[in-house]
Amino acid sequence: MSVCYKIPEGVCEIATNHHPVLSTKQGGGVALDRHMRTLWRSAGGKDLNELIKDFEKQGITEDEIRAGLMCLAQAGLLSRQDENEHEVKRNLVEGELVSIIIVSFNSLKWLQACLCSILSQTYSPLEVIIVDNVSTDGSPDWIKAQYPDVKLVRLTSKTSLAGAVNRGVENAAGRYFLLLNPDVELEPNVIALMVNAVQDNPLCAAVTAKLKFLWAPAFLNGIGNFVGGFSWGTDIALGHLDMGQFDDVRQVPSACFAGTLISAAVWETVGELDEGFFLYYEDSEWCYRARLFGYRVELVTQGVICHAFGGRIPSADYTMGASKYHRVVYGRLRFITKLLGWKYWLRFIGAYFFEDCIGFVFALIGGRFKVSKAYLKGWRDFVRDFSKIKRGRKVIQQKRVISDPDLFQIQRWVPSPLIWHGLPLLTRDTVRNEYLPYIISGKIRKFPEFIDTDMVSFHNATIKESYLRRGIKILRGEGLDRFLHYVWKDTQWRLMNL
Repeated sequence: MSVCYKIPEGVCEIATNHHPVLSTKQGGGVALDRHMRTLWRSAGGKDLNELIKDFEKQGITEDEIRAGLMCLAQAGLLSRQDENEHEVKRNLVEGELVSIIIVSFNSLKWLQACLCSILSQTYSPLEVIIVDNVSTDGSPDWIKAQYPDVKLVRLTSKTSLAGAVNRGVENAAGRYFLLLNPDVELEPNVIALMVNAVQDNPLCAAVTAKLKFLWAPAFLNGIGNFVGGFSWGTDIALGHLDMGQFDDVRQVPSACFAGTLISAAVWETVGELDEGFFLYYEDSEWCYRARLFGYRVELVTQGVICHAFGGRIPSADYTMGASKYHRVVYGRLRFITKLLGWKYWLRFIGAYFFEDCIGFVFALIGGRFKVSKAYLKGWRDFVRDFSKIKRGRKVIQQKRVISDPDLFQIQRWVPSPLIWHGLPLLTRDTVRNEYLPYIISGKIRKFPEFIDTDMVSFHNATIKESYLRRGIKILRGEGLDRFLHYVWKDTQWRLMNL
C-alpha cells in the first residue's frame, strides 16, 4: 500500500537549547531525537516506499522506518494525504441526573471551552455547579452573565481543592457526581459512556476516561493514576502515544479528578474528600480508600477528556515551584499514614525519607533554597498533624476489607512515563522498544504503514534489546543528558514498583 505524507499546517520546529521539539497544531510540543527529526523532515511530499528505500541505505530496518512514520502520523506531526476524518455518530441518551462539579480559581480563560463541551454532551439531564475559590479575574460575574443556568457557589475564603469539591457535592442533587477541572474539554459521548459503566454496578466507586493532552491530543495525559513506594504519585501511561494499546484495561488503582464520575451512594459510604490535602493526593487517597473498602475504580477507554495539564502550555524550560514540593512531600506522607498497615507504612516512609533527604541536599547544592525549605516544611507539617491523621486512620483501618498487598497488586502492570521536561517523548528508542512491540503483537488498531505487511518477518527481525545495549544507543544518539534522564526515570520506576 502506498502512503504519501505531508507536514500539517502549524507543525514546525521549536528552537530549544538542547533537543529537537516539534510544535503541534494545537499549540503544544513533542520532544524528539535527531533520528525522528530527520525522518520527519524527510517525509514531507514523499511516499512510504521512497522513505523505506532512503533510510534502509542508512542501515535502518524497515520495521523501524514504518513504525517511526506511523508514530509521527499518529502524533499529528505528519498527515497522510487523502486521509479522512470519520464523523462520530452521536446517539442521545437520557438517564439519572448527573451533577457536574467544577472548582474554579481564576479560570476564566478555560471556562468557555469547558462549558461549551458540556453543553454538547449526548447525555441528559445535567446540572452544572461551579465552586469559585475566591477568584480575582472576574470569572464569577462572567459566569452569571453568560451562563445563568449554572449554579455558582462562591466561597468567602480560599480553601483547599478537596474542601471546594466537598462544597460542590453539598450543593449537588444528582445521582452521580462528575468532578472536572476547568481546563478540560469533553468529547460529546464521554458522560454517557461513564454513566453506563457505573450504572447497576454497586462495586464501582468511580469511573475515569482517557485523559489526553489538550495541546497534543494524540498523547495520553493518563488513564488513571497511582502511588508507589518511591517517588510521587503519577498518571498512568503519561506521555504515551495512544494507539489503542491500553483499550483492554478495565480497572485502575485510582482516578484523576480532572475528570471522574462518582456514584452519590458510594460517596456517602466512602466519605468526602480529606480537606487536609490542600492540593495533590486528595483524589488518590479517596480512590485507594474506596478500594480498601472493597470497591473498584474503572476506566472507560472509549471516552476521552482533553486536559491542559496544570493549565499551561508545556515548555522544555519548565521548572516546578517550591509550593508544589511542599504540598507533594506532605501529601504522600498523609496518604500512607491514613491508608497503610504499619508494616507497609514503615517501608514507604523509609523510602520517602531517604528520597526527600537526597532532594533536600541536591536543592541546597544547587542554590534552590526555597525548594530545600519546602522539603522541611512538608515534614514539619506532617509531624504537626500526625496525631490528627492517626485518628482518621483508625476509622479507615476498622472498615478495610482488603490487604495492602492486594491494594497495590493492581498497579504492577503500569508502564513507565514517556515525558521529557513536561513534553511527550517520541524518539527512536521509544518507537523501537515501546511502540513497535505493540504493533508486532497485533493487539492495537491497524495503521496504513502496516497493512499488507509480513508481521512474522518483523517479529523475527526485531530482537528485544538489553538494558545496557539500549542505554548505549541512547547515549550515542541522544546525548548524555537524555541518557541520564532515561537511567534516572527507569531506576525511579523500578523503585516505585518494589
